Amino acid sequence: MGRYSGDLTWLTARPIAHRGYHDMNNEVWENTLSAFDRAIEKNFSIECDLQLANDGVPVVFHDDDLSRLCGLKDDVRLLTSQELAMK
Repeated sequence: MGRYSGDLTWLTARPIAHRGYHDMNNEVWENTLSAFDRAIEKNFSIECDLQLANDGVPVVFHDDDLSRLCGLKDDVRLLTSQELAMK
């Protein structure tokens, strides 16, 4: 295995779309395939947030709870991936 050179130009040479290239006014929700597709189309790097649901399944979600996007006070880490899919 090669040694890490510390060179991050491959990542920083382009703008970074935090949570994808999202726009709530045009109904492109953050951290969705649509937001990631838009970022790729615009040649942006993508940064996303991963959390583990209660059943150990990784989920892409920025906040600790569902209040900002879903209006619910549920903590992402206390719900299973199936429960999150139903929200």
